[in-house]
Amino acid sequence: MRPNVDIGWETHGAIKELADARYDGDLDRAYKEVLDRGLEYSALPAQERLGAGDGANVEFIPTEGAGEPIVFHKLLGRSPQLYSVGNGPYATLTLEEFRERLSTISRYAGVDVEGAAFGLRRSGGCWVGWGFGDFLAALSDPLSRYQETEFTGLAHEEVGLVFSVGDTFVVLRGRHLPNDNQVGNVHIQVLAEGWPVRRDSSLKAVVDALDAEVVNGSALSERAQTGLKPASVVVEPLEFLTHIEDGREWTHAIVIENPFRTGKLQTDTPRVTEPNQAVMHLTSHELRDEAPSNRYHLEEYGVTDADIVNITLSGSWSRPT
Repeated sequence: MRPNVDIGWETHGAIKELADARYDGDLDRAYKEVLDRGLEYSALPAQERLGAGDGANVEFIPTEGAGEPIVFHKLLGRSPQLYSVGNGPYATLTLEEFRERLSTISRYAGVDVEGAAFGLRRSGGCWVGWGFGDFLAALSDPLSRYQETEFTGLAHEEVGLVFSVGDTFVVLRGRHLPNDNQVGNVHIQVLAEGWPVRRDSSLKAVVDALDAEVVNGSALSERAQTGLKPASVVVEPLEFLTHIEDGREWTHAIVIENPFRTGKLQTDTPRVTEPNQAVMHLTSHELRDEAPSNRYHLEEYGVTDADIVNITLSGSWSRPT
């Protein structure tokens, strides 16, 4: 507990900031949490890392029916054995409240804001992308996404965001209600490589910001995950995902036909066949104007079927010999 002396509110420093940020100004609770969890827990960087984001950066992938959000996280599928170690209550938030939660989370060290993968799924399709900023932009302006599809009206969407905190993964789930500007059924699942999980201060802060807790771990079944598997499959790009660096256009990923749907890859995880297409990340970025469209090879894959369906595909462009 805090010292039982009459000192000015302003002298509590970082503990006051912690109380304001998480506990509605309750100093007693803030001191208790710091004593329980360690001084690092009180650190709250002053600047968020969301970025402006652009809803146009999403990719639309036709899917079979409705279901869990589909995401393409570069790292989640590489984990050989995952344990579900955390969960939280369901909540309904306005879009602004939802953004504030992500803003707080983005401040902590070890949270991979840019590498986060997201999916927004409705019956017949799923929009996928990466980064907190683009995720929030896509949620905030659904009409711009719908204009690029054959859908004639807005519908609720199952949304999922996967991001790493150190070597642990957080799956944030909810249901986007665009007509109400809300996200309902907001809850999380924490996935860790092994049990007990290493509870660093950033993970504790993220879990707390989402009103969740770390619990005893239960291993995901073999049917729900594959770990990283080798592959040797020739794939043809349907679309190039690029970025500009040093004034030149680089390809960092390609959209391909879903190899699980075409039968080129096999797995016991049934829901990975639902998307018609998939995203394959390149192990080495290539200049867009130098890489032909027919020399790509899928080399590794991993899938995770949890509160989301994650497909991790990686490969490369084969240079002419």
